[in-house]
Amino acid sequence: MIEILRGLVEVHPDLVVLTGLGLGAEQLGAEAAAAADVPYVAVLPFPDPDTVWPAPSRATFRLLADAARATLVLTTKAPASKQAAGAAIGKRNSWLTAHADAALVVWDGSERTVRDEVKALERRIPDDVWIIPPAAG
Repeated sequence: MIEILRGLVEVHPDLVVLTGLGLGAEQLGAEAAAAADVPYVAVLPFPDPDTVWPAPSRATFRLLADAARATLVLTTKAPASKQAAGAAIGKRNSWLTAHADAALVVWDGSERTVRDEVKALERRIPDDVWIIPPAAG
């Protein structure tokens, strides 16, 4: 991912990565952007989405959030339930799909929700969606 971002920023010097900073690939995207010297923006579904995570995960989230060029919080209220949190994350994903000019998606091809997002991205920006398989291990 780092090498891809380094190549893209050569072609697009104004490149900015959008990431939700969720656990897993979203945080890897922020880390790769930082390693490639590409700024990133944290797009959060609601304030403090990390409150239910273990302390080490929360610390990583805070470091990445603090290093973001900017943070966009899409709703001002924290969700009252897991279902509401899931709905807010879905809305965040839709926002990302609507605003991205290109996408690097770390995906093994199996998760249905990611498949739906990839299909939406491919409809909107068909030539600029790259799937990166997760590293084996």
